[in-house]
Amino acid sequence: MDRFIPQCENEQLHRSGAILPHGTLLVADENAIVVNVAGNFSQFTGIENVEPGQAVSDPFRDFLSVGEQAGSRKTWQIEIGQALFDIVSSRNGEGHVVIELTNGVVMPESWMHQPVSLPRVEAGQPDYLCKEIRSITGFERVLYYRFREDGDGEVTAESRLDPRMGSYLDLRFPASDIPRIARNLLLRNPWRCIPDAQAEPVAILGDSVPDLTYSDLRSVSPIHRIYLANMGVRAALSFPIVTGNSLTAMISCHHSCPVTVPVVRLQRAAEIVRTHARSLTSSQATRRLKFLDGLGRHMREAGSILDRHAGDLLAAWKELGKMLCAEFKAEGAMICTPQGIAFHGEVFEQDALDVMEDWMASNQHDFIREIENLSKQVPGFPLSGIAGVLATRVGSAHIYICRTEHIHEVAWGGNPDKPVEYHDGKIGISPRRSFEKWIEKRLGYCRPWTNESRLLLLKLRELFLHA
Repeated sequence: MDRFIPQCENEQLHRSGAILPHGTLLVADENAIVVNVAGNFSQFTGIENVEPGQAVSDPFRDFLSVGEQAGSRKTWQIEIGQALFDIVSSRNGEGHVVIELTNGVVMPESWMHQPVSLPRVEAGQPDYLCKEIRSITGFERVLYYRFREDGDGEVTAESRLDPRMGSYLDLRFPASDIPRIARNLLLRNPWRCIPDAQAEPVAILGDSVPDLTYSDLRSVSPIHRIYLANMGVRAALSFPIVTGNSLTAMISCHHSCPVTVPVVRLQRAAEIVRTHARSLTSSQATRRLKFLDGLGRHMREAGSILDRHAGDLLAAWKELGKMLCAEFKAEGAMICTPQGIAFHGEVFEQDALDVMEDWMASNQHDFIREIENLSKQVPGFPLSGIAGVLATRVGSAHIYICRTEHIHEVAWGGNPDKPVEYHDGKIGISPRRSFEKWIEKRLGYCRPWTNESRLLLLKLRELFLHA
């Protein structure tokens, strides 16, 4: 089931053709020729007559020296006239250099090089991180937004300027709130800063629309502008938390009025977030080593059981089923083969089993299938005591790890069944209007399956295939 919205996924965010008005930019090709320039370039810098087709002139030629790889970036500070500017140059996906200017501030050199000291992840590091980022950026609210395996997000830590402000702590948000295309852009950049979501964007001039994948100034999607307004947010700032080349979480900052954060402060905050990501990676690696050590123990135990029964899965199932229920925290485990059926614990009734066998036969390309709500995810599934299953195929046999219903409540930031609300405007859709706490009582679901559960069953499947 796709948890994202096609209209949002098809939006070409990196080809917006406009920038945020708190800065300006020019784009140069490999021959140092201006390809694009923002409409406010002369007004922002005081430098006249910079147009597409011209050679890049001093002092901007110095800012073309960035790496050849897409996403390479460097920063400088320069004075133009009496004004100080921060310069960020990056290489885009077309091989062009995007030179962006914003107003600069002078910070003590020692401030940037202060050592980053964070507590252990297990000792409340996300809470500490939110407080540090709020102190550096000045934003009113800072959230630690963790991405779940199913694509949804949840706020696991929060720091607020005023405790009387609305809290998003422990609330879940549907995956569609942050489209895949937006997650991909967040993953590729050290931050995403929107000083004023309601400010009118500035058009980029030129014969082509530049690739702004790595641009700090890329304009805000019209849908995202509405989303922020519905939250009561005027300025927003995000930092990706990346582990193993994957977007694990993000730091999300909110402010009720426009606010501009200098590049030097953004760099400092980004370094602290990267330090947290490294700590998180180390913690995850430790947990994974423990899991792999346990995985070897599970395999040896299952192998011993099979050896005692000469590799006969049906004969070994009395012991194997008991082991599987314990390891997967399941209520039942069963195997269905052309030679017969064996089970342990609470498993499918006959009519439910018939539907599952037909469903498995029609999905032969998948090694592992995990389902948390059989009545919703398997067509024609009857009323059953089994709510979810982790299933695999071993030759002509089917193995089912069964879980019963786990009734629980989920606190959402707004009704997740209304990810968008259609209206008559030019955009066609807009985000839901309310982010008030909305309680969903989840019926018909089992406890969620994890990546570790899937990996364990995949390894056991290999063992059973050899048997």
